[in-house]
Amino acid sequence: MTKSAKTEEPKSKLSVLDFIWKWTSDTPNVSKEEVAYFRDHPEEIDEFSSPTRLHQLFLLIGMTLGVLGVALSKLLSHSGVLDELHVGVAAFITDIVFEVGVALIGASIVTFMLVLVMNRQQKNALKWRDEIRKRIAEDDT
Repeated sequence: MTKSAKTEEPKSKLSVLDFIWKWTSDTPNVSKEEVAYFRDHPEEIDEFSSPTRLHQLFLLIGMTLGVLGVALSKLLSHSGVLDELHVGVAAFITDIVFEVGVALIGASIVTFMLVLVMNRQQKNALKWRDEIRKRIAEDDT
């Protein structure tokens, strides 16, 4: 009886978590699967390596955790779960959870606005560089 070798299916699409791992690594390790995938989907190379996707992930996580924190604080304050604790301790725990949730929501909103400004600035810088190169080429001729 012989064992048949199990062939592993290549990933159909690289995940954002794969990108985070590669983005934080010092050396670029490009796998055969990545080369094969991007050979078939070359238009996704720039999209995949764009920091915008990473920003969107962090915004989503921050906003979700913030909303969950605020909801948890309301649950703690109205459910009676903390009734056995001293009133001051229960209020402190509820307030801390609420404030962390609100802070995460606020940070997500500010980050979103900064990303919009950064993207606009990068587009303007690209136009400026192109214009400089164009004028240099015109002056050289």
